[in-house]
Amino acid sequence: MNALTVSRPADSVALSEGVRAWLAASGEFFEAVVGCPIARYGPRLTLTAPADPPEDAGPEHPWGPPTWVGLRVGADGTVASKPYHRMRRLGDRFTLPAGVAGDVRPVMAAWHADTKELYLRSTPAERWSVFAARIAALIGAEPPACSPLPRPSEGSFAFSLRWTDDELAAVTLFADDRSLPRDDEIASAWSDGMERVDAAAYAAAYAGVCAFAPSSTRARHGMLGWTVEANGQSHRAASLRVLHRRDAGRAAQIPD
Repeated sequence: MNALTVSRPADSVALSEGVRAWLAASGEFFEAVVGCPIARYGPRLTLTAPADPPEDAGPEHPWGPPTWVGLRVGADGTVASKPYHRMRRLGDRFTLPAGVAGDVRPVMAAWHADTKELYLRSTPAERWSVFAARIAALIGAEPPACSPLPRPSEGSFAFSLRWTDDELAAVTLFADDRSLPRDDEIASAWSDGMERVDAAAYAAAYAGVCAFAPSSTRARHGMLGWTVEANGQSHRAASLRVLHRRDAGRAAQIPD
């Protein structure tokens, strides 16, 4: 856990205790998320959701048992769990805003407190600049600067829509490893220009996931994400695969 809490060492104990509780319930962590600025994100891990969650997991979710659970340490040092549900059809849970292209499919959703998120995968292979401009326009924003620049690859781009109190508050653009360069190239481009504390947090998390199954040649960067908020703020995060020695590693944050 120290690799994820280098910028906030006091969070290490809380995160370790939270992870232990979920592992004891047969969950398995497969993703570390390291954001920039790290002060906004804090330490984050994603796990498969066990059939019988820990006692402190909270009340039963209105959508039923989650597929995955995101653990994150808040600014006050407490660990929160965010449920993610696999979603193949929208049903009546979400209404897509005007401007969303027809050739997309839902893959995952989250409902936590007063915030709902819908994750969709875009099927066509297209230029990143075209994709990013179209999605950012959903909240009247310009696309964020992205480095490394994802290359066109069928099915490798995705995006999420986040509503707060039923108002569209943010969009996030995702590119998975099929559209990204090698890990070392990603690391150089991703950390370029970061504040020192953010660069240190990213480097520690990257080194930490590389320590798992070190002989595996599977990409550690499963996905990169750039978020644009309706209030004009922007931030980004890297989804780092935690590979297990018995297999080649799980999918990145956005499932197929």
